[in-house]
Amino acid sequence: MRCMMLMPAWEPTDVFFESFADSQLTYWQPTGLMYVAAALKQAGHEVRFIDGAFHSIDWIALEAEKFCPEFIGIYSNLPMWENARKLFERLAEILPNAWLATGGPTAIGLKEKIFKETHALHFACTTEGDLVTPQLVNALEKNEDITKIKGWVIRQKDGTLVNTGIAPLVEDLDSLPYPARELSDDLHRYIPAPSTYIKLPITTMISSRGCFNRCIYCFHVNEKRKIRFRSARNMITEIEHCIEKYKVEEIRFFDDNFCGDYDRVMEFCQLMMDRKLPVQWYCNARVDNVDEKLLRTMKKAGCWCILFGIESGVQKNLDMLQKNISLAQIRSAIKTAKKVGLKVYTPFIFGIPGETFEEGLESIRLAIELDAHYVNFHSLAPFPGSELYENVGKYGRIVGHYSDYNFEKASFVPFSMTREQIQQLRKLAFRKFYFRPSYILRRILSARTRHDFRVLRTGAKSLFHLLFNPHAFKLEDNGTPVAAPAETGPAKHT
Repeated sequence: MRCMMLMPAWEPTDVFFESFADSQLTYWQPTGLMYVAAALKQAGHEVRFIDGAFHSIDWIALEAEKFCPEFIGIYSNLPMWENARKLFERLAEILPNAWLATGGPTAIGLKEKIFKETHALHFACTTEGDLVTPQLVNALEKNEDITKIKGWVIRQKDGTLVNTGIAPLVEDLDSLPYPARELSDDLHRYIPAPSTYIKLPITTMISSRGCFNRCIYCFHVNEKRKIRFRSARNMITEIEHCIEKYKVEEIRFFDDNFCGDYDRVMEFCQLMMDRKLPVQWYCNARVDNVDEKLLRTMKKAGCWCILFGIESGVQKNLDMLQKNISLAQIRSAIKTAKKVGLKVYTPFIFGIPGETFEEGLESIRLAIELDAHYVNFHSLAPFPGSELYENVGKYGRIVGHYSDYNFEKASFVPFSMTREQIQQLRKLAFRKFYFRPSYILRRILSARTRHDFRVLRTGAKSLFHLLFNPHAFKLEDNGTPVAAPAETGPAKHT
């Protein structure tokens, strides 16, 4: 069957405030969708892939009409949903006989609710798509009973919806084919924000899936909180493949917790050193899963930066988020990572349930104390499927539309703070952290390469907008005035 895998067309301002789009704009390869494309190819189907980051909806529609796919899968997260919906309806007009499916966080979180957003949709994938998408396409091709395939919500011919139930997760990640990078337009077009890489070409990898923690703002494909790991040797083999075929010089790992298996990371690092693989890499980790021995080994094996989700400088707010970490662990991990020579990225969150404005100021003080190389200050986002979204009445209220459910637009407002206070804290935090003379001088003196100076230039441009643009954190709701009655929970969307 001819299959087309699509990322919707999108603009930087769909995700970022205009003031920050230049320094935060990131083009990462959509690894998850490429995994699904690879699985379809392995099953014998003809697959075309288009990333809408580089194309307009008109161009995508024209290419779809030329290719004439029988099955179309479109990825969507919440900020991207409106663009995905428009693409579904456009494709339904020009390809009325094609099956239209969606996957990603929107489908997993909303399930049946997503079908009330558009009449063009036939299927919503409620799990990982690697196994169930080829199963669905195979069944469609053979005209078999698709309701027996777990992991889907299906709109039947009479309009009724069938949830086929929970599909088993992929337990043996080593058994999966590598993401179908060969279907991508051009690897060199994927250039992330300047501060998130040091070499090009860069590619993304996922070496584990899942997380054992239960943070209230995260969602997972099912309730089993565990991590499934690829073996260290399987990871190395993919890296060697990327070096040989795509001349990759850097890897960005997008695992929720790269260091969740201490021994696996040590084995991976040893293999990287033994084989002298010429790539740099960057990963995410929890502060309670690392020590000096591990971090020093990671540095020797090519790791140049590590992201630790700090979120708050107040212990009660960390506990509210169910982070299961302490301020002492945070301070120790950041200090140790910097000691061994790693650059450190520490995102914070404002608008935590129960958080006061004064506690937000405490988080800013901790950010300055930790003095990481890169810091971001987000607002808490109410992603469907998360504890925060499903029980929002306990914690606060939701404002705006799905497209506002990101880390920039304060779409969740706790009872203890106003929406304007959240944005005020974000603006204050950026100013207090990045406009310190000591920080500016250190960054200038440490710049060595052309890329270092590009990071400084784009960062300075965004900070200039922040300082002098009175609308830098202006809140808009896609046509809905901020003063309009706020939504109080998920039921308002149905």
